Amino acid sequence: MNDKKQKIKLLNPLSEDFSVTYDVNGDAKPVKFTAVALKITTFDELVGNHVRKHLVEQIINVRGWRIYGSWDNARVEIAKEITK
Repeated sequence: MNDKKQKIKLLNPLSEDFSVTYDVNGDAKPVKFTAVALKITTFDELVGNHVRKHLVEQIINVRGWRIYGSWDNARVEIAKEITK
């Protein structure tokens, strides 16, 4: 069995750090995770998926979705852009 945790690398293309909290331990004590501005940050897969979801939403809020044709296209294209 492979005990090595999968990792996700995310690029934060925004000019500000992006932080989100996540109850990763299931103990009702959310932990803060940060994707550093203009840098690639590595997260464990579970956390990375959570951060990616919220970072994509933040990027759409900053850029708007119309340049992608639809909200759904924006989510897909931005997720591809930031996943390294």
